[in-house]
Amino acid sequence: MYDPEQGTPDQPPMGLIAAQDLAREIVRRVEPLIVEGVTELELERDVLRLGRELGSDAPWTTPTTRIGIGTTVCHPAFPMQDRAAVLGDTVIIDVNPVLDGWLGDYCESFVVGADSEADALVAAVREIQLAMIELVVPGMPASELYAIGAALVAERNLKVLDLLDNFGHSQDSAFAAHGFIDSTNHAPMWGGWTVEPQLGRHGRGAKFEEIIWLAPGRSPVVV
Repeated sequence: MYDPEQGTPDQPPMGLIAAQDLAREIVRRVEPLIVEGVTELELERDVLRLGRELGSDAPWTTPTTRIGIGTTVCHPAFPMQDRAAVLGDTVIIDVNPVLDGWLGDYCESFVVGADSEADALVAAVREIQLAMIELVVPGMPASELYAIGAALVAERNLKVLDLLDNFGHSQDSAFAAHGFIDSTNHAPMWGGWTVEPQLGRHGRGAKFEEIIWLAPGRSPVVV
């Protein structure tokens, strides 16, 4: 883990990039398996299998493979269930591989089949995440980015579903060493941070997650 008092590298560490590339590849390979009838437990097994096949040491926390009403809760304290997907369900795939000591953390949301309300929710959550990434300023307090995210959520009449009331956390070779993106954390945002709004309405949830790298005098970099 880097020491912010010693300065932040201009670019993300290669190990973090490799771990995040691995996380994205897991999600890419899982996407075709998200079909009517698949269960949360089956998708969880697929994520773990793909991680092993692609060289992950192990997940640093339980992957999230939520379906339908399950997408309203994404926390490792609540295990995946034998809940089967039906047409119109939203699905959250959040993967957490470890590669050579670096922590990948990536999430996308999908819709089983097509459903206008579910499609609109997924699109809105992605738009909010991208807007937060665009508006982040390296070194800003995490609480300020939280306020930006909260305003974007309110504008779209969505609900924050994260059980810890945050939009992300610091991330490199350690989890949340500099805290969470919440209303109480005034730590400056340097180095690696996730931006991961989990939002919903009407019993459906969606979530997207990227790791960004923040260095002095540099634009934010999506890892």
